[in-house]
Amino acid sequence: MSSPLVASVWVGHAPDEAALEELLLADTTPCDGDALGSVFSRAAGAPALASAVRELRVLSTPTREVAALLEGLSFAARLRSALPAETAAPCSAVVVFYGVAPERGAPVHLGGVHLEPLR
Repeated sequence: MSSPLVASVWVGHAPDEAALEELLLADTTPCDGDALGSVFSRAAGAPALASAVRELRVLSTPTREVAALLEGLSFAARLRSALPAETAAPCSAVVVFYGVAPERGAPVHLGGVHLEPLR
């Protein structure tokens, strides 16, 4: 029997993967390289997300089906069993942060990217 997969799953909308990735990159201070987190983790109030291993996907057509959002991600089958079958509204983007407990962070609305934790 495999152990439960710990992951924080966020869904919503993004114009494309590049725009989403830009918000997820960790920032550092210019003088000493201290990590500041990412724009996304700071906006969500969830610092653990900045350093988590993650996967993301942006679809051309929004869907409410969680299985379609997760299709092709490494642990899609294990994630689906722990998540609702559908999102509350159609979504075109998903980010999965592995090794991070499901977040209760604030929804993020930055630069055309709108994500919130999937509960």
